Amino acid sequence: MTSDLATAQVGGTQVFSSLSIPASARESALGGAMLAMKDGDLNLCIRNPSLLDSAVAGKVTFGYIDYFAKTNAGVFAYARTISPKLTAAASIQFLSHGQLDETDELGNVIGQFGASDFSAGIGLGYRVDSLFSLGGSVKMVYSSLANYYAAGLLFDLSATYQHPGQNFSASLVLNNIGFILDPYIEGQKSELPVNLAIGIVKRLPHAPLRFNLVVDHLESWQVSYEDETQILLDPVSGTVVEQGGPQFGDRLMRHVKLGAEILFSQNFHFRLGYDYRRRKELGVDNKLGMAGFSYGFGFKLSRFQLSYGRAIYHLAGPSNHFSVSTNIFSTR
Repeated sequence: MTSDLATAQVGGTQVFSSLSIPASARESALGGAMLAMKDGDLNLCIRNPSLLDSAVAGKVTFGYIDYFAKTNAGVFAYARTISPKLTAAASIQFLSHGQLDETDELGNVIGQFGASDFSAGIGLGYRVDSLFSLGGSVKMVYSSLANYYAAGLLFDLSATYQHPGQNFSASLVLNNIGFILDPYIEGQKSELPVNLAIGIVKRLPHAPLRFNLVVDHLESWQVSYEDETQILLDPVSGTVVEQGGPQFGDRLMRHVKLGAEILFSQNFHFRLGYDYRRRKELGVDNKLGMAGFSYGFGFKLSRFQLSYGRAIYHLAGPSNHFSVSTNIFSTR
């Protein structure tokens, strides 16, 4: 067994990449990003433990994700108060690709294999004062692909500032730092899906609108998949064609996710989101469609809070996220 400190590089070389999938329907509907709202939503605490406070104590949440190509994922979390300033939560996340065909070099099916990811974690949120809170979590992560297995010990750290009188909050979150305890292949170096992000939430004072801005992957300026070193030849002259690559504005926007909630009432919210990077990477040039956009809603029904989020990745189809939360100790 080996233990290596891993850092993140975007580009398909990561292990445990399922941790980057939005943990809740609300996140999915608002662009797929970490959120900075302390409004009693336990789903948001899974990736931002500084949101854990007395408002989520006693709550339990379940989530299901209908992803792509028969891939399914789920989330479970439960929170309780330890002291007036300290709240803890336990969470479980899983993703399964089901049974996949195993083929030989000629494409002949010779069997089947499975692929899945699983993580279990504990988070703590500490209220420093009426404005500031801190949080941290630790999680064991396990991944299997056919006969290959990987395991890791990962950590999340976060801090949140909230000013209720100004309807403003902001969070700084560092997700998925840690160690790969067992790599898929001994001696092979892989990266973790590390993400350093800032989230800002602002509700308009005289309108039922709440806006969400997230700037993610601050640990790495280059998050595009374009290969700027690739050499292209003009098909007529045969001369080398220079590639400019993404410009400053394009690279900046690939870190940005936008979302908005329309607050029709305390019991019903409609949500919209936009992920520029997803649209640039997965949209088809001559038919972008709605790639990069997302939407959904949340409503309260008796003791239950239900949310739905639909994220459009590309023309092949969207993902569907469902979340259900309730306070198991509530009598109302």
